[in-house]
Amino acid sequence: GWCSVQARTPRTVATLERNFEQTSAYYVLEEVARELIRTTSLLGRTNRELQRKVRQVGPSPLELS
Repeated sequence: GWCSVQARTPRTVATLERNFEQTSAYYVLEEVARELIRTTSLLGRTNRELQRKVRQVGPSPLELS
């Protein structure tokens, strides 16, 4: 239970308890908004978006040959 988690990771539990309201507010947001605020790295966010688009489109004719 919670006590065993607290015993193994006391700093993590303390942070969660201290910032629970802010942490749980993240999950109230729509998925699109969560994706935008998930990282502060614009480059990382842009790369993930490009990878997602490439997966949606599928392989190019050059990749198939």
